[in-house]
Amino acid sequence: MAKNTKRGHRVGQQKNRYQQENLLTKFFDLFDGSGNYLRSKKSKGKYKGVETRRAKKPPRG
Repeated sequence: MAKNTKRGHRVGQQKNRYQQENLLTKFFDLFDGSGNYLRSKKSKGKYKGVETRRAKKPPRG
């Protein structure tokens, strides 16, 4: 598990997590290792210490 340093960054990576940018909302969505949706980020930018992946399919709509 990643550790907070209280200096604006993490040491290590969060295991079994990845993020993808939601092209409709322009925010990042967090998923677990099985691909289950966990939550969306409410502010702009990425989650710290989480692997970023690209979406495989274009968004619907």
